[in-house]
Amino acid sequence: MGGEAFVETFGTIYASNITPAAIGDWTDGELVQAITEGVNRDRQPLFPIMPSSRYKEMDIEDLYSVVAYLRMLKSISNDVSEKKLKFPFNHIERTFPETYNPISKPADTDKLAYGKYLATIADCISCHTPRNKTGKPIEELYLAGGYEFPIHGGGTVRASNITPDNTTGIGSWVGEDFINRFMEYSFPPGEGIPVEQENNTIMPWSAYATMTDADLSAIYLYLMSVAPINNNVNEWGRTE
Repeated sequence: MGGEAFVETFGTIYASNITPAAIGDWTDGELVQAITEGVNRDRQPLFPIMPSSRYKEMDIEDLYSVVAYLRMLKSISNDVSEKKLKFPFNHIERTFPETYNPISKPADTDKLAYGKYLATIADCISCHTPRNKTGKPIEELYLAGGYEFPIHGGGTVRASNITPDNTTGIGSWVGEDFINRFMEYSFPPGEGIPVEQENNTIMPWSAYATMTDADLSAIYLYLMSVAPINNNVNEWGRTE
């Protein structure tokens, strides 16, 4: 139902209500446009907390499936505050939207290409790649972790290094380790993830734990193919 605030150096963004109460009168095309191009039905830019630049790499049939799922959600009324962007980001945001050109995903038999596809639309990049002052991912540190997320209670969570570096990344992991890490969070509906204050995370484990072993193994294969980067990340730290 939206409303979560994302407070960043560029301003405050509020997650939109995407239940039928808010988008029920949107056409399928308008929803596809919002997801992939980062604009609302009036073609006004949606600041890219939602990674439309990744979602535009999504197979058209997968997009239709997402739209169909949104139509099935419980309708919840919730008035969400307008975003508040600081200068110059209130102008820069207009440069972000890009036209979506429908694509077809790789065959799942091509595990490397399919893994890259899944890692892209799952948006591993946004969280696991640090960014420069303009908010763009630093290519030289692709998936090397370190991006910081302030959390309630005075702490900071830093994304882990998921490159195949043997000492600071996941290079020493085998495929079974990778899959099992996700499956640890396959909780029955209604059961939450235990919170460990000194080892907190914003990783949506329970959502990704619904992926199949085949999909997770394809992502693992892709991650093992990227350049290993030595970047030791202190994943959790308390701020004073």
